[in-house]
Amino acid sequence: MTHPLLQRPTLEWTTRVATTTNTADITTRATTEQRFTFDRIAELYDAYRPNYPRAFVDDLVSLSGLPMDGRILEIGSGTGKATTALASLDRSIVGLEPGPSLAAIARENLRDFPKIEIVEETFEDWTIGPDLFDLVVSAQAIHWIQPDLRFTKTADALVSGGSFAILGNSNVYDRCSLRKELNAIYEQEAPSLLGPPPTAWYGDSGPITSMFAESGRFEPAIHRRYDWTRTYTEIEYLGLLQTHSNHQMLPSAQLDRLLASIGELIRSTANRIELSYETHLYLATRLPRESA
Repeated sequence: MTHPLLQRPTLEWTTRVATTTNTADITTRATTEQRFTFDRIAELYDAYRPNYPRAFVDDLVSLSGLPMDGRILEIGSGTGKATTALASLDRSIVGLEPGPSLAAIARENLRDFPKIEIVEETFEDWTIGPDLFDLVVSAQAIHWIQPDLRFTKTADALVSGGSFAILGNSNVYDRCSLRKELNAIYEQEAPSLLGPPPTAWYGDSGPITSMFAESGRFEPAIHRRYDWTRTYTEIEYLGLLQTHSNHQMLPSAQLDRLLASIGELIRSTANRIELSYETHLYLATRLPRESA
């Protein structure tokens, strides 16, 4: 009998690329448009992607000095994983989410919070006036944004003294007790996925702190880290893997073999696998325009 998580529809991949005659721009946009794979697995994303530790919200407020009437912009809301935590602040929030299925789930998850609006648009294409927001937040999404707009467009949208916060969950695979066995499976079934996980981009050795500095638009970034663990069953872990874009880009038959082998491994270990996470928060204040 086929595992329930392997009984999924065939995905027809399309690429949403802006009309342009600039070859370099096409390459950049094609890379960032991989993000649209998530909309085809919106229900899996909502069910199995981890949330964020509550402590980040408290630090976000204290570090940014967010006023009681402050306005928040979230870049890449997904199904509302971080937005739900931000909702407890009772501030006005505009969440940008280009995927219609992801946006629909986010609206349902946030239906009890009238101050939150989910806008079905990309950050690149959304028209944002200057000095509109006190805080801009991007959770697990800023790496999908065009590099030339990540900090410039964000800085323009912030009020004087406003802050930009980048949040990301980084899976620390080396701490997993099944790492050796998992590596062997990937070596056999998907060797292209071996190596540091994509989420390491958000970790201590990632580029975010230097990117803030190199933008010339923000003060030095403040960094906070939150360590935690989560135990997954076989079904939960296979669901989580299918929300990773690098796994979704594998040919269907290859992904099926990979998931089947990992599922067999987890069933052999009491149907449990524990993952260690680091949630990283980077926050910086916008420089005055005359200093930018």
